Amino acid sequence: MVAPVVEELSDDYDGKVKFVKLNTDENPVVAGKYGIRSIPTLLIFKDGEAVGQVIGFRPKSDLAKHLDEVVS
Repeated sequence: MVAPVVEELSDDYDGKVKFVKLNTDENPVVAGKYGIRSIPTLLIFKDGEAVGQVIGFRPKSDLAKHLDEVVS
């Protein structure tokens, strides 16, 4: 359900934000490291450090707000 929204955001933020998808079943160590317990969870990184986390489905405008805080 969140994939189409993330794809739209990927187009909107092309060149500003890199979007990466991770399968937590195949990468449980990474999920544990970042405390991912719910799907979907979107982590926002800046300069290699997690600076934000969005859990559950959110509308595009809400996700864009979180990204704008980091990109600006």
